[in-house]
Amino acid sequence: MAEKKRNWIGIAILLMLLVVIPIVSYLWMKAGFDYQVNARSELVSLGPVPALPEATIFGDTLIGKKMGKQVQLLGYFDPTESKVLEISGKYLSEIHEQFDEVDWFRMEFLVPETAQNALDEYVAEKGMKDPQQVFYYATQQPLAQINKQLHIGSELQSFFNTVALADTSGTIVNYYDLREGTQFVRLIEHIAMLRPQETDQEEDALFQRERDF
Repeated sequence: MAEKKRNWIGIAILLMLLVVIPIVSYLWMKAGFDYQVNARSELVSLGPVPALPEATIFGDTLIGKKMGKQVQLLGYFDPTESKVLEISGKYLSEIHEQFDEVDWFRMEFLVPETAQNALDEYVAEKGMKDPQQVFYYATQQPLAQINKQLHIGSELQSFFNTVALADTSGTIVNYYDLREGTQFVRLIEHIAMLRPQETDQEEDALFQRERDF
């Protein structure tokens, strides 16, 4: 009896190794693939990034800098608005922290020209004064006009806490309402998906050289 029980246990383990685990692995991989495909399908051409001023509020400029192919995050940022600091201020600093070390991503914001003092306080508090990756431009244009130029949907053009994402060709491919936590998560995923392929190839080659060494 004990011998027969051991045989059944052995058969059950074998079935799990040969059938159950491969099926579960396949379903898990397929779910991940489907998720990626769905996320990428949300990236569509909405229009070009609008022309931006040559110099930033802090006197920095992109002229002469080797920016290369970069993913861009753009938006209207008014640090005098408490809700903007509470939502965008928090999320944008998190994005900067996450992508601070990469050279293929930059953030660009249009700030009311009357908000210089509030901006100084914000960048000092959040560590967001980064002349290599974060650029602030003074504007006299109203929120709705800026959002329209950034190809943000009409349903959100009159709202703060909206941003647009552009790929490495300078084409805006989606926009996000940061008041929705799920959209912030999606934004992070989309930024990573737009990473230039040559960056991956360069890092793979570097890893290979280090391993050979």
